[in-house]
Amino acid sequence: MIGLKRGTVKLLNHEKEWELEAQRTIFRLHKILEAVARDIQHVGSTSILTIKAKPIIDIAVAVDDFKDVLALEAELNHDGFYYQPNANSEDQLLFASGSYYDGTGDLQTHFIHVVLADSMEWINYINFRNYLNKMPTVAKAYEDLKISLASEAPVDKGREQYLKGKNDFIVYTLRKALINYYLGKTVKVKIDRPIGSTHPNHADLIYPVNYGYIPDVLGGDGEELDVYLLGVDNPVKEYTARVIGIAHRHNDVEDKLVAAPEGIRFTQTEIVEAIHFQEQYYESEIETMPQLNFISKEPINKGWSCDKKYCVTADDGVKYLLRVTPEEKSANRADMFRMQQQVAALGVSMCKPVEFGKCDEGVYNVQTWVDGEDAEEIIPHLKNTEQYSYGLEAGRILKVIHSIPAPENQLDWEQRFNEKIDRKVKMYNESPVKFDGAEDIMGYIKSNRHLLANRPQSYQHGDYHIGNMMIEDNKIVIIDFDRYDFGDPWEEFNRIVWCAQVSPIFASGIIDGYFDNQVPLEFWKLLALYISSDMLSSIPWAIPFGESEVNTMLNQAKDVLSWYNNMQNPIPTWYTK
Repeated sequence: MIGLKRGTVKLLNHEKEWELEAQRTIFRLHKILEAVARDIQHVGSTSILTIKAKPIIDIAVAVDDFKDVLALEAELNHDGFYYQPNANSEDQLLFASGSYYDGTGDLQTHFIHVVLADSMEWINYINFRNYLNKMPTVAKAYEDLKISLASEAPVDKGREQYLKGKNDFIVYTLRKALINYYLGKTVKVKIDRPIGSTHPNHADLIYPVNYGYIPDVLGGDGEELDVYLLGVDNPVKEYTARVIGIAHRHNDVEDKLVAAPEGIRFTQTEIVEAIHFQEQYYESEIETMPQLNFISKEPINKGWSCDKKYCVTADDGVKYLLRVTPEEKSANRADMFRMQQQVAALGVSMCKPVEFGKCDEGVYNVQTWVDGEDAEEIIPHLKNTEQYSYGLEAGRILKVIHSIPAPENQLDWEQRFNEKIDRKVKMYNESPVKFDGAEDIMGYIKSNRHLLANRPQSYQHGDYHIGNMMIEDNKIVIIDFDRYDFGDPWEEFNRIVWCAQVSPIFASGIIDGYFDNQVPLEFWKLLALYISSDMLSSIPWAIPFGESEVNTMLNQAKDVLSWYNNMQNPIPTWYTK
């Protein structure tokens, strides 16, 4: 049944026909309004699947300008949608359908609410429907209220008593629906009370976190919706963040959102502590985002990192990489996660960051799972053209990674790296293990330190070589960003020795891909300097890991000296154009 006599209140069980009629009506409206309508949706009680409702279909139409709709009034009227100017407000237009409006009877069947796109009216229509469909207990409370009001006034001119009786419930539910809608969403927060500022009415209240609002979105107090911004330790004016929690205030007319940089997690206890400075004056309850629930967890015993690594499977069957870092090693892990987000945003093929937070063992980092094979196991067995092609791809990826600039306060590169060289020379001189040709490497370093002057700096992966690459769907995927740094982008090539030992053709491709086949001589000279520096420290580094690792590094030093003709030629012999 669709339609109700004007002035009566009657509730029916939900019918499938209401949904079908709503879709037919939306189709008719789209044909008339075309591009004028940004969106058209079924709203109101007939769109809530579990409750009784008046059999009148409510449709919300989002538009950019009311004038565009009024220009089509004749077409709408012709199709049975009658303009009701007396029922308008400055925020919406109303059209209605039914025999009451065409003069043939007394039934009201449809109400068409035309509102501005992205307005609070549009947001409220959609949020109210979605919230009650998501929260069956709230929907049942709404149904009980409607049944009570309908029984008290079955005949109600204009349904004024019925609508007035629902008002308080709707206002409160819209407040909860609004904040619930934003949980998990990415929002742009305008900060009007940054870290260190004082409350405008209470000089003794100093903000320990950034605090602001979502522009043009009104909260329960009629003002813009407030947001606590966690995880950003310096004052900011504006920040794009993800809503990770809600502070439900039981003794106030508004609630607050809690946001953090994308992927950064805070526990409920951490949120409570962070916002206690202000929420202590209210009866607040903190709701947080549901976390990933893993149904299986298999350890991964590979790599040199201090992290514990696991292949985990969530309850939806999706696999992830879970890395757990001990507390004493976790100082830079949040920054590492943020930098990975920046790299992923550039479209780099990589193990993408998903979630970061604290745990009992320290901190955890969830990343997308790469369902591929180790590049160093696959590439050497491919045709030369395929090896080179993968190298080109890896070089181009590295070029993109290096497009992220270093912080402005980064120390001068020449000073930084000269100090690093001095440390490595000292390490080698004090090492009990030496290698033939070290004096040639020492000589090259001494003669070429001047090349470090005026070098630019950028973000670095920190360990970019074939051992940190995988092949998935015939594409290179970059993994293990935990040694990231900022420095001369050309220094990143110091790990190319690992690639050259596995596949000289692949290593050549990396360099050609990075430089688009125009490799400057200055690069080769600097690369030889960076590799020479690494050779000096590699031996003392290997000693704690045993004889096998020491022999690996001694053989690598032998290869390097051979490639560079005892450091007489800056272009290594493995490089092929």
